[in-house]
This record gives sequence, C-alpha cells and structure tokens, in this order.
Amino acid sequence: MFIADTHFGHKNIIKYSARPFIDVITMNEHIKNKWNEMISNEDIVYIIGDFARRDFKKYVNLLNGKKIFIQGNHDPPEIGVKQLELQLNNYKFILSHYPTNLNSHNAWLIHGHVHNNRLREYPFINSKKRTINVGVDLTKFYPVNMKWILDLIETKRDYLYLPSKII
Repeated sequence: MFIADTHFGHKNIIKYSARPFIDVITMNEHIKNKWNEMISNEDIVYIIGDFARRDFKKYVNLLNGKKIFIQGNHDPPEIGVKQLELQLNNYKFILSHYPTNLNSHNAWLIHGHVHNNRLREYPFINSKKRTINVGVDLTKFYPVNMKWILDLIETKRDYLYLPSKII
C-alpha cells in the first residue's frame, strides 16, 4: 500500500489543497478511517512523505499497518529515508516524495508532494513520464494498493485521479 501527503494535524492544507473538510479534526478522522478500512495490521504501508505536521507518534499509533517512511518536506528529518527502490512483477519502482525525472532509471516513480496542483503534469498516473502520484488529494483519501497500480499500468493510459471503479 502507498499513500502520500496526509498532512495529519495541518489545518492550512485544507485551504491550500481545497480539501472538502470543515476543520482539521474532521480531515484527520476521515483520512484515518479510510486508512484503517483498507489496511490491516499485517499490511506494509509506504508513506511517501508529509505524514504529520506534529504529534507524529500519535498518528502512527492510530493507524493500521507496518509503516515505512519516505521523507517529505514537512516530516521530521530523522524519520524515514529519502528514496527507496522496489522490484515487483517485472517493474522497477522508485519511491520518493518529490517528482523527479527518472527516465534514465527505466523505472516508475511513486511520489507525492504536488498534491492536486499541476494535475496535467502530475496526475495520478502519467504513463509517458512513468509517474504515479499517490497523494491523498488524487486518491479520494485512500491508500493505494499495488495491485491497482499494476492493473492500471497495464492499460497504458493516463489517469488524473484514482478511478472510482477500482476501489
């Protein structure tokens, strides 16, 4: 499972990303519920940056799954790694909070950081650039299952948002 840009406890993100919540408590609860609905305590979750503004451990303890952190620009510097590489089903994936040019790596980039800004450049899936933006603003606040990613890559299509039919 993959997720980015939850920004637990960050009230201004509601305004910056036009999130449909009246306050940060409602946002936190909604994201927590979507997370725990999809993830069991046995699942591995790759958090691709910008997890929590403060009270980091509090939110970690409220959420199911074994968490692996990729550092974002709003995370404590001692948490996680800057980048990670995975090999699955004959695909190479680079996990990085920041969308970078990886054409020379012959890999797909799973990232966050840009939220729902620059959607044409950084949609949920850009098949030409081989990028996958798992920021919650593009996934209806759900974590994204690797099977979904693999199925959508196989279509060789672009997707602005995570398709509803796949959840």
